[in-house]
Amino acid sequence: MIFKILLRLFFFIGYCGFISAQVRLSSKTEEKLIKELNSNAHKPAYQQIYLQTDKDIYDLGDDLWFKTYHIDTHTRTLDNSSKILYVQLVNTDTEEVLASQKHEIINGISKGHIFIPRNVKEGKYHLIMQSSHSLKKDVDIITGVKSIVIKSSLWSPIISEIDFDKNVYKLEDTVNIKFNIYDRKGTPLENVKLTTKSYTETESKKHPKVFTDKLGNAELKIMPNGSSQISNIQVSLKHKKDTSFYTYRVPTEALENTLIKFYPEGGHLVGGIKNKVAFKAANSYGFPIDIDGVLYENGKSIMNIKSTHNGMGFFYLNPNPNSTYHVQVTSTLNNRKFYLPKIDKQGIVMSYINNDNTFMYFDVHQTQNFTNPDVLFIRVQMRGNVLWMAKGRMKNNFMKIKVPVNKLKQGIFEITIFDDNHVPLVERLVFLDNKNRFYIQPVNEIKDVLRSRDKVSTSFKIVDQNNKILKNYSLGLRVFHKSYEDSTYNRNILSHQYLETDIKGRIYNPGYYFDLNNKKRNKYLDLLLLTQGWRSYQWNQYNLRTTKEIRLLPKLVDNIYGKIYKLGDNNSLERTNSNLLVIIPNNVIYFPTDRNGNFNLNKDLLKEVQGRTLLLKPEKGYTIKYDNPFDNLKEVVSKDKLISLFDHVPFRKSSPIFFTDDFGFNDVNELEEVKLIGHKKFIKTDLEQIKKKNKDYVCFNNVLNCNNHSSGTPAILGAFYLTNSGTGLIYGGSSLLLNHKNNVTKKDFIIIEGFYPEKTFFQPNYDIRNDLFVPDNRKTLIWDPNLKSDENGIVNISFNASDINSTYVLEIEGIDNKGLLGFHRTEFTIYPIGIPK
Repeated sequence: MIFKILLRLFFFIGYCGFISAQVRLSSKTEEKLIKELNSNAHKPAYQQIYLQTDKDIYDLGDDLWFKTYHIDTHTRTLDNSSKILYVQLVNTDTEEVLASQKHEIINGISKGHIFIPRNVKEGKYHLIMQSSHSLKKDVDIITGVKSIVIKSSLWSPIISEIDFDKNVYKLEDTVNIKFNIYDRKGTPLENVKLTTKSYTETESKKHPKVFTDKLGNAELKIMPNGSSQISNIQVSLKHKKDTSFYTYRVPTEALENTLIKFYPEGGHLVGGIKNKVAFKAANSYGFPIDIDGVLYENGKSIMNIKSTHNGMGFFYLNPNPNSTYHVQVTSTLNNRKFYLPKIDKQGIVMSYINNDNTFMYFDVHQTQNFTNPDVLFIRVQMRGNVLWMAKGRMKNNFMKIKVPVNKLKQGIFEITIFDDNHVPLVERLVFLDNKNRFYIQPVNEIKDVLRSRDKVSTSFKIVDQNNKILKNYSLGLRVFHKSYEDSTYNRNILSHQYLETDIKGRIYNPGYYFDLNNKKRNKYLDLLLLTQGWRSYQWNQYNLRTTKEIRLLPKLVDNIYGKIYKLGDNNSLERTNSNLLVIIPNNVIYFPTDRNGNFNLNKDLLKEVQGRTLLLKPEKGYTIKYDNPFDNLKEVVSKDKLISLFDHVPFRKSSPIFFTDDFGFNDVNELEEVKLIGHKKFIKTDLEQIKKKNKDYVCFNNVLNCNNHSSGTPAILGAFYLTNSGTGLIYGGSSLLLNHKNNVTKKDFIIIEGFYPEKTFFQPNYDIRNDLFVPDNRKTLIWDPNLKSDENGIVNISFNASDINSTYVLEIEGIDNKGLLGFHRTEFTIYPIGIPK
């Protein structure tokens, strides 16, 4: 996309004054600072997909419900350029594909579900959603993906607690572990068999089985191997018919090994000027660590430092260029010294001060001996779009910048100061929160005390920042058991659009910075941007310059595309025009190709055969070629490009957990699954089996499955027959042949699945029926991807609680027709029957 740039250029004079006269940029400056950036802004894929699911963790036998928002990269409004959503659920470790589906995209929105069979492998999976305009061929990181976890049951029938005999293990240490095993009611379990396997970076090792005593206790000793340190242990617990699995991370030196990086504001640590220095502390696994430490100058302590949020913090320092500075952490056993970056003897420092409703304020200082350029250029850009520029000069080594807020948009922008040769001197990322979002305000709150199967009712109104009720939006609602939330990677539609798609790398708990319940969110978001560094901005001029030209996947298309070849001499293939037979249930369509044998069928065919298949067959003497979009997707979407969740495995002793035995947690409220017939690939070896099972026949009058004749000769694929109604058709095979899970490439025909069938989320209504003797073990209480308001603009929500007594999360999020985003979260508790009101 090419932007039209309208710039109002102000000329800085002295301390903080403006001259009202507008000035023009030279053609060279305009080329270097505006046109070059603008010309590269189209390189990223121009559609971003935000994925909303009904929860983050799933049991075997669950339905996974999803909704996708297809958002224009530059305008941040819903984009309707793509028509087909390609969905895959892939095992993170094995890369095995659990599901491949196609869904229709209507006005930038798609929705659907995936059934998770009981016989699939437990573990982490990537839910991948892509369209014709969301994925580039030359891509470094793919963001149209969400990591989920599939488990046999979140609540194991056997509960395990462990204690390590040390807080931190060294390479040469023996790992001694004490186990305490009990059931859901807290009763110790005797004679539980523990099968343990330990893992290092290079190998795994099984250990002798141990058994619990009468008190449910057992001990395990793991000897050091001398070459590599144990990082994890996996334990299988077997008691009578029950089996549970646990994975624990061993608290090693590597885990406790703190890593600290320093980020001077503006990018450079300059001597003789007060610098703001941010820092970020993490362990070797990438988890943030809150630390206390001491800053030293030439070995002498000068100040204490402390992280304030997720391992991040900052301090002010006026460094001496001839001194050496380092930090030592006092809150861990790590005695390593972490040195500050090199100190420049001369340079410029830019500091973000604050903002009000009119301006954002920055102070710029330079050293006495810094070569003062004739003019400085200040540029503010967002996603490759230059929003504001100015020219200025330093006076007494100081300049104040006031960026008018009305020239900016909500989100992350980059402010850069260039010298008169257009070389960047300092850069800074800043987030502007101008309240340009919609707000989901409760009208009627959920009542304080709820019991099993109670009716839960609440209502909301959707308003803009001026409290005006909005009605034109797309909202999704999920209410689910809090234990099925992955809190380490909390995200929402605002964090996705305003943070995750702008900043490279993993961000811990991105949703925190856009939850209105967190009062310090903007303060900590600014700290996060300081510790990311401006080079992490996807839209930095250097990053855009080095990004390859956009090349969308040619086979990830919004239609059915392929080629027909004529069989020549010696089995050669010639591209020429011919007719394609498109066989759908109860109909045959003749479709002519172009002169080169290309065919391009509208996606409406996929809608017509939703939940079924269509068959494409060339004329006799021709062969057909069809590139399966999912094969093409697999080539590009490799495991190392996917953004994964942080691993989150506890290794400390936790508090006991007790459950009642009123019902089984392993029971899942299964809905009737709409299944396609057949679930294996159609290959040559299947032909004989299909012939044996195929009951289709043709009578002597050439009528297929004749009502007047109970038998006949077997039907032949591709032959012309009459139907009982008197019409004719080209025989495309029985349901055994037509309905297969995978698209198949054959010389004489191909089979393509239509859009995946739609399904309605099940909700019990205890006002009408009261199944007292049927357990209600729903973990998702309601999923509504099409939340609507009434004529007064009020969104009314009503559902029944389940039998699972615990804390639940209600989240609403979405986008309106102008690109405003909104998110709301609240929690409530369901108590057992008998709790007094």
